[in-house]
Amino acid sequence: MSRNSMSHHSLRWRFTLGFITLQLLTIVASFGLVLYIAKLSAPRGAVPSTWYPQEIAKSVTIDQNGVVAVSPTQALRTVMGERPTSWFAVRLADGTTLTHGVIPKDIGENAAFLDNFRSVELRGYVDAPDRQATIDKIQTAAGEATIMAGGVSMSLYQLVFVVGQITIGVPALILLLVTLVGVPWVTKWSLRSLGKLTDRLNKVDFEARGGAVNETGLPKELLRVVREINLALKRLTAITNQLLDIERYRQNPPISKKIELTHLLSKAVGDLAPFAISEGYEISFDADVSKVFMEGDDEALDRAFSNLLRNAIQYGGGRGDITVKVEVDGSVLISDQGIGIAGELHSRIFEPFYRVNPHGSGAGLGLSMVNEIIEKHGGFIELKSSPDQGSVFAIRWRNALQIAARN
Repeated sequence: MSRNSMSHHSLRWRFTLGFITLQLLTIVASFGLVLYIAKLSAPRGAVPSTWYPQEIAKSVTIDQNGVVAVSPTQALRTVMGERPTSWFAVRLADGTTLTHGVIPKDIGENAAFLDNFRSVELRGYVDAPDRQATIDKIQTAAGEATIMAGGVSMSLYQLVFVVGQITIGVPALILLLVTLVGVPWVTKWSLRSLGKLTDRLNKVDFEARGGAVNETGLPKELLRVVREINLALKRLTAITNQLLDIERYRQNPPISKKIELTHLLSKAVGDLAPFAISEGYEISFDADVSKVFMEGDDEALDRAFSNLLRNAIQYGGGRGDITVKVEVDGSVLISDQGIGIAGELHSRIFEPFYRVNPHGSGAGLGLSMVNEIIEKHGGFIELKSSPDQGSVFAIRWRNALQIAARN
C-alpha cells in the first residue's frame, strides 16, 4: 500500500467509530448513573429481607461454657438503634430461644405453625413495619436455628420498583441527549472533510492554468469526486491552452523562413523524451536523409510535431516504442504501439473537439490544430491504424523540399 493511499480514510469508518464510541459512553454512563441514583433513592426505613436474618444469625455466639447469646454485629446494632419497633427471636434446636424487642401477639401465637416451613416471608404494608416478618432456618455458631425477625420494613418491592424505573428512565434520557447533541456532533466531526474540500475549492484559481484541488487527507469517498474535478480542470486547462495556441497562430502573421526539418524534429523528440520515458515508453528518432529544408513557420511546425508526440504518449497505453522517422522524400512518420484507432474514426479525429476517448484528459483540439498547421505548410496527414495495432501518422508534403542525402 502506498504512502498516499494510507493517508486517506473512510467516512463510513468515521461514522462507525463515532457512533460506537457514543454507544459505549452511553452504556457506561447509564450503569454508573443508575447505581448512583438507586443508592440515593433507596427507601428510608427499608431493610432488605435478604440480609437482615443473616445479620441476626451472625450475631449468635456461644462461649467456652456453652452459653449461647446474641452479640449484635455493627449492621444489626444500627437497625436495632434506628428502628425501635424491630424485634427478632432465635430458637435453637434444643428449644432455647433468644429474643429482642416486642413480638406481635398474633405472629407469636402462630410461630409453632410457621416453624414447619423452612422459609416464610410475611408481607404487610410498607408503612406498617409491625406486620412485616420473615422466618428462616439458618446455620449459626450454635447450630441450625429458626430465626423470626420483623418490626421493620423488609420488603424489596419499593426498592426494586425505584431501581426499575431508574434503569429504564436514565438510559432513555441519556439516549435522548446523545440523539440531540451527540449525533449532530458525530456527523459534523465525520463530515469535516467536506469543509476542507470546500476551502480547497475556494482556493483554486480557475482562471489559472494547471489549477488543481489537493487530495491530501481527504476520505476515500471524496477522492473520486476530487479526481473528477481535477480531470475537468485539466481538460479546461488543455482546452484553454490549445485555443490560445490556435488563436495565437491565426492572429500572428505567417512567418516564412527557411527551416531545417530534421533538426526541428530531433529537438521536439529531445524535449519530450523525459516525459515519454517516465510514462513507460522507449522513444527514438531516425532520418534517412541528412537534412530537409522547407519554407515555413518553425514555431508552428514545432507545435504540430509536439502535439503528435504528446498524442502518441497519451494513447500509447504506457508501453512499447514511439518512433519518429524522416523518410528519403522528407515525409515525417510518428509511430506508436498503443491502442490504435478504428478505421471508421480516421476521418473524424481531425475534427475540432472530437475525442476518441470521451473520458480522457484531452480537449479534442490538438489534432485539429496539427492538421491546420500542416495544411498551411503545403502538407497533409495520412493515418494508418487499427485497434490494438498502434498508429502511424505520416506527414506528406506537396510543396517542393530541398533534401540533402546522407553521405
